[in-house]
Amino acid sequence: MWRSIPSGGNPQALAHETQLRRRELFFLGTSMCCFIHLNTQPVHTVRLLAVATSLVLLACQPAPTSGVVVASADEVRGAVADSATPVKVVKFWATWCASCLADMPGFIELATERPDDMELIFVSMDTEAQREEAEAVLAEHGWDARSFLRSGSDYAFMRTVTPRWTGALPATALYLSETDPAQFWEGQTDYETLSIRIDHLLAR
Repeated sequence: MWRSIPSGGNPQALAHETQLRRRELFFLGTSMCCFIHLNTQPVHTVRLLAVATSLVLLACQPAPTSGVVVASADEVRGAVADSATPVKVVKFWATWCASCLADMPGFIELATERPDDMELIFVSMDTEAQREEAEAVLAEHGWDARSFLRSGSDYAFMRTVTPRWTGALPATALYLSETDPAQFWEGQTDYETLSIRIDHLLAR
């Protein structure tokens, strides 16, 4: 019954595995409570009941959220390299960018529908002082998978991602197994366009 949760891979799959494990904890704890009530001698009841109760409470605790991690461009590339999904979609955005917020729901919808094909990673280009604001925006869109906020200067960060980046937002990079983007473009992108671009990479 017990399954190991993978340390890497798609965050949506990881969230699903975590939910399954929490259900198993709850089932184990409640089963122990029933067993104790029916079969255990009184002298052991208190100790075993405490263990069972702890398992139930652990399963019922709110799941932690990943938040937004401040990271350099190299650290973001490292996260991309660690992903086991075929296509890694890195979305560069900012809280003040209207176009970034406009196409965010389409990216999230596609990532939710195609967890085996892609992993979506949001990278905020806001300042570290705006980290909580960036987290609030992602939370409003129902996104709690791993996300980053760039550290250091904008220029150095962008040049490390790709020299093709002029600084415009939103910007999107698609990665396969390489540390350099297989595709990179600037500007707003809708659901259909992103899906077509991913299919093109998967067909290689």
